[in-house]
Amino acid sequence: MVNRLKGLNRRFRNIKLTIRGRRYTVKKQFIIIPVVVLLLLVAFFLVRHYFYPKPSSEVTVQVEQGDSTLRIAQKLHDAGVVTSAFLFRTLAWVEGRSRDFQAGTYRMHVGMHYGEVFTLLKRGPQAAGRLTVPEGFSLRQLAERVGQDTFISQDAFEQAAASGRFSSAYLPEDRKTNLEGFLFPKTYDLRESDDAASLIQQMLDQFDKEAAGLDWSLAGRLGLSKYQVVVAASIIEREAQLDGERPI
Repeated sequence: MVNRLKGLNRRFRNIKLTIRGRRYTVKKQFIIIPVVVLLLLVAFFLVRHYFYPKPSSEVTVQVEQGDSTLRIAQKLHDAGVVTSAFLFRTLAWVEGRSRDFQAGTYRMHVGMHYGEVFTLLKRGPQAAGRLTVPEGFSLRQLAERVGQDTFISQDAFEQAAASGRFSSAYLPEDRKTNLEGFLFPKTYDLRESDDAASLIQQMLDQFDKEAAGLDWSLAGRLGLSKYQVVVAASIIEREAQLDGERPI
């Protein structure tokens, strides 16, 4: 038994290779040590680049429709978002992520975690801005808020609001009318392609959606149009200082 174990030890101590018909004997440690070193280097590479990056300044990355994973990886690397285009492509292939990426403009950071980049590219472009419209704001106040909180200027918003080129089930045929009361108060996420007109139309669409479930029968009995009811409600909202004053 002892002799058999010694024989196995001698057998596996060396590795015999045949190259171009010639046999070579290589000590096992000469192969194992480089393999171990290579594995350690791969582990260090993954830890350094994948698990513990150091995010810093914000950058913008544009992913075009039809961009390949190779092209996206290079864009991300050029912007400093990922530290290795090769590793990004490899991980995307291993995890089957390549088909998940969506085109658009992304706000990212230099040195992001690869997993976070994959999540962003799958979710799609983030909003380019956010606007919160409080209840009771006049059109002038709303325009000022737009100018302060978004990339749309106050003047552009006011000019668009006066243009009369919007659609709503509650506006009169003469579209060149005051939109006050029709721009629904809520939080809106803006895309980079949005302008003043598209923002206003979003607000009107939201108003139509919210108002569709209201009972307008009283307005009909009073001989009032839906537009007139909204105007009256806007006046009440503007003038009433206390809730108890609204019925008056």
